[in-house]
Amino acid sequence: MVPSTWRLVHIGKVRETYEVDGDPDYYHMVCTDRLSAFDVVSSQPIPGKGVVLNLMSAFWFGKARNDVATHFVRVLKGDGDYHPDLAWRTSIVRRVAPVLKIEAIFRNLLTGSALIEYRKKGTVCGMRVRKGMVEGDQFTNPIYTPSTKADSGHDQNVHPSRVPGILKEMHSIPTYKGVRLSAAIRRIGLELVEGCTRYASQRGINIADTKMEFGLTPGWESTPVFGVHRHLILVDEFFTPDSSRFWPVDYQPGTSPPSYDKQFVRDFLSRLGWDRTPPMPTLPDEVVVQTISKYIEALSRLTDIELVLV
Repeated sequence: MVPSTWRLVHIGKVRETYEVDGDPDYYHMVCTDRLSAFDVVSSQPIPGKGVVLNLMSAFWFGKARNDVATHFVRVLKGDGDYHPDLAWRTSIVRRVAPVLKIEAIFRNLLTGSALIEYRKKGTVCGMRVRKGMVEGDQFTNPIYTPSTKADSGHDQNVHPSRVPGILKEMHSIPTYKGVRLSAAIRRIGLELVEGCTRYASQRGINIADTKMEFGLTPGWESTPVFGVHRHLILVDEFFTPDSSRFWPVDYQPGTSPPSYDKQFVRDFLSRLGWDRTPPMPTLPDEVVVQTISKYIEALSRLTDIELVLV
């Protein structure tokens, strides 16, 4: 499917990145139909999933372009000299190095791994939150709960105070710059979450939580500490059903509502009692069909894009 002139430079759980014609400034990023759950990639594709992810990210990157620098340039449409299956699932993106080994997770509602920790310890990422919360309760304000970004194995939630140390360990970023970058990631992410949550709620969707990733643009090493945050750039995906939990706005706290995201697959796998080690159990056809239907509904509700798979 990929032209022989495209040179593979990175394979992620879902995305593949290619250098085209030796271009020093841009890559082609392909969103595949692969599905990852609990940091394990399924051998089964979810047909059409990559197109949904790519179009959803492109939509949100466009809305955020006045608020933060992003790696997104444009979506490849069906008018190029490449396999038609690459159309709409591929974007041209800016080269970014490094991509920071931190996943910036922001939470509006108590659910997922945050709920598990809260029930055990009364904390979220080691931070105290109010007592008496139940699943789906809204935090007083959105909270920032970063995690490590593992090349293999499972990501680990960490307290925000550990981020500068991780940046120093993984990228040799001096602590004084890491502190500045960590604060900027938190500030930028919270601003994006607040704005995008308001928009989504008008479309009938509550963003329970979401994940963002950031990189640094060239020149950050020589930039003084007070300006290093200007080199942050938003990368990878942005408010997609893979990186976010999308709930209906009329959900009731204390329940686990039907959602328009990957949680449907996670719940199915949890009911099987799977120990989260590879390989992932086979997904029945009805789970595959319902999953892509949820993704397409999220795309339609949030972007007005009506995707028809053939």
